[in-house]
Amino acid sequence: IIFLIIICGVGIWFLFALTNEFNKDNGGIKSLSEAIRDMNGWMFLLAIGVLILYMMTDGLKYYVITKTATGKAKLRISFKAAMLGKFYDNITPSSTGGQPMQIIYLSKKGYSIADSTAIVITRFFVQMFAWVFVGGFFMIAGSSSLSSIADPAGRTTLQVFAWVGLGMILSLPLLTLSFIFFPKLTGAIVRFFLRVGHKLHIVKDKDKMIEKANKGVDDFVNSVKLMCTKPLSFI
Repeated sequence: IIFLIIICGVGIWFLFALTNEFNKDNGGIKSLSEAIRDMNGWMFLLAIGVLILYMMTDGLKYYVITKTATGKAKLRISFKAAMLGKFYDNITPSSTGGQPMQIIYLSKKGYSIADSTAIVITRFFVQMFAWVFVGGFFMIAGSSSLSSIADPAGRTTLQVFAWVGLGMILSLPLLTLSFIFFPKLTGAIVRFFLRVGHKLHIVKDKDKMIEKANKGVDDFVNSVKLMCTKPLSFI
């Protein structure tokens, strides 16, 4: 934790120094010491409070999903899983380290690997669904704000990038949904790539991996279906 705080402090200092370097011809911005001196203490506490609230709600997601999927859940384990995931997301390339570590952590706390994987992936699915819904709503509701951009080419470019970006993010929940509604098709696709991997000598034991992949898909589908049968828990 101390190391993480030091890294964050150095990162903030570096950002201020770099911004001032690029903007020195325009008068620059406040230095880090000036920004801290002039900072609104109440706003700083509010920012810390929002961060704590975010982590608490993230932990509650794991608690609700774990309770719904397995029938047993502990707040302490759920909050630690959320913190662990966020920590490893922030220290690994492309923010990809959190979920594997959460699966390992939950499996060490008495949940099976299948249940642990289903819990973590279901949380990812629900999170992406929420982001797409909220992001799409605000993008459509705020589309009139682009009228302030005088250049038609720039306005069109922003619109295209916004829709392409939303489509790319939407592809993840849709891919997840395909496992639920078309398990045979997605299972066949997974087996195809495993066979290709076997021919390329990437996958050693093809049959074992196919069996493991099929079980993982089935467990995940059952977990998400269970969440969907309880709309209050899903919301």
